[in-house]
Amino acid sequence: MVAALTLPPVLTITANATGQNDGYIYVTKWGSEGMGEGEFRLIHGIDFDSSGYVYIADSNNGRIQKFDSNGNFVSYLLDDELKHPHGLIFDSSDNLYITDANLGKIIKLYNNGKDLRIWGGGVGNGDGELDGVHGIAIDSSGNLYVADTNNHRVQKFDSNGKFIKKWGSEGAAPGQFNITYGIAIDSNDNVYVADKNNSRIQVFDDNGTFIKILGTKGSADGQFLRPEDIDIDSSNNLYVTDTGNYRIQKFDSNGTFMTKWGSEGIGDGRFMHPHGIGVDNNSENVFIADPGIPKVGGVVQKFTISGSR
Repeated sequence: MVAALTLPPVLTITANATGQNDGYIYVTKWGSEGMGEGEFRLIHGIDFDSSGYVYIADSNNGRIQKFDSNGNFVSYLLDDELKHPHGLIFDSSDNLYITDANLGKIIKLYNNGKDLRIWGGGVGNGDGELDGVHGIAIDSSGNLYVADTNNHRVQKFDSNGKFIKKWGSEGAAPGQFNITYGIAIDSNDNVYVADKNNSRIQVFDDNGTFIKILGTKGSADGQFLRPEDIDIDSSNNLYVTDTGNYRIQKFDSNGTFMTKWGSEGIGDGRFMHPHGIGVDNNSENVFIADPGIPKVGGVVQKFTISGSR
């Protein structure tokens, strides 16, 4: 007798009534190539402190830049300690955690930015070691989850950098990854991982138990092509930089497709390589880091829900 094959749960993502952009409009953009204030050399992660300031990982300049929500430069952070910062996340006390892909480490900036702590075993594949680390997220208990990109896995640490556990391996089966990139956590502490080269989002509980897969490879609503970053708002809506399709997609907490925006190009509201994504503290504005525009080190675009401004 041949045993029955049990297939993993794959969420079929459906569109809303119109399948159209339900109110996100372009507001502004900033960025040019260089090493000065407000200039970038390859940008990636985005996050916000409790006051609403915007922080951008200016990767090839080895620094974090801080802006107000309209793109006005405020200050630099850690421009002497970083090699290639990528992911950013603030905790509820405004401590900032940064992944550095070249160092294979996590940097914690605390005490109003005056002190820092660095941990991680460096580049490698052992417990606590990281290789090409990208996204980072934090749960309700302050534990950190890191997309250990080139090791095709997720690692979990406590807020002081103590290794807790890991899960994942290279492959296409449920719970396996082909390049872990963005990572985000909802209010129930479920962990969402952008499984880039498998063109899907995988969902786990906070212990790494597989829950479901969102999306399949393609260009239709709810499909993805090499998604790189994700974020979740206060209503547990999911936002995805659908990088290979040059667009942003938004889903509700059940995975139902809500809206999309963007197309290939360099004009306002268009993208060449939508990568980092951040939804602000009011869940009204969405910021996209696009490092793909030729001869420009990166552009940040801001979008808002129509009627919110």
